[in-house]
Amino acid sequence: MVILELALMATDLDEFFGSAIVLNLLFKIPIKIAILLTVLDVFFLLLLMKFGFKKIEAIVTTLILTISGIFSYLVALSNPSIQGIFGGYLPTPTLFESTLPGHESQLTLALGIVGATVKPHNLYLHSSLSQTRKINHKDKKDVRKAVRFMIWDSNLQLPLAFVGNSLLLILGASLFFDHASEI
Repeated sequence: MVILELALMATDLDEFFGSAIVLNLLFKIPIKIAILLTVLDVFFLLLLMKFGFKKIEAIVTTLILTISGIFSYLVALSNPSIQGIFGGYLPTPTLFESTLPGHESQLTLALGIVGATVKPHNLYLHSSLSQTRKINHKDKKDVRKAVRFMIWDSNLQLPLAFVGNSLLLILGASLFFDHASEI
């Protein structure tokens, strides 16, 4: 159990420091103040828990939809190759070949990207959300209903995370591919 908690904390650290760095980069806020603002943000969300999980779910859903809308708009503006996008989802023989001496295959790179963007703690979050629901554990029908909602929660959030992460990768690839010499 301790290892699991440490792993969850480690996955949250990148988001915590990432938020502080973004505040620093976007608004030129000194990093120490950005870290303090991020800490206050976390405490604010914990304070909101007193008003119920549904309120936090509504806020997070609104933020996720806003971010998804912005990324969709930016991807549309970047004019990526639609054929390249759909072709990128299909495995090819070059996926397993090592292109440069001393470097891993494209498969290793792809798995690293998937591992970095698909957050396993989302599954833990959704399973803990199901525990906040009022359930009569003696009523099998009520338990089945709760399990069904948990399955829907998990099965909806993973494809949505896939789409969001795909938009992020598509935007990066369409803006920076073949422009490395300009940087």
